[in-house]
Amino acid sequence: MTYDEAQGQWRAVDHRGVSAVLADPGTCSSGLTPITPTQQDFETFRRGDFVGMDPPEHRALRTLVSRAFTPGVVQGLEPRIEAVCARLLDGVADRDRFDLADTLAHPLPVSVIARP
Repeated sequence: MTYDEAQGQWRAVDHRGVSAVLADPGTCSSGLTPITPTQQDFETFRRGDFVGMDPPEHRALRTLVSRAFTPGVVQGLEPRIEAVCARLLDGVADRDRFDLADTLAHPLPVSVIARP
C-alpha cells in the first residue's frame, strides 16, 4: 500500500495490497461515514449497499443473496444476459471508443435482475 500525501489517503495499488485490505476490515473498514457528509438520504441509500459493508453484516446479507443466485439460476439467466449485453453494446456500435464500465458493467446486473 502507498500513502498519497496530496489526497491524504492510503491506496492499495497491487494484488498484495488489495488482498490485505480485503482480509482486514478491522484496520481497513469499508465504512464511508468519515468521508461523506451526514445526509439522511445518503444514509438510507448506504444501508442497502451490502457490497461496501464490513463483516459480519456483509457476510449475513451475502449469504441471503447467494441463495437467490445459485449456479442453476445464473445458468438459466444466460439468454437474458446475452440479450441485455447485445442491446447495451448495440447502443455504442457506432462509436470508436466507449467506457466499458459505464456502458456494460454498471447497467448489466440491474437490467438482468430487475427484469420487467
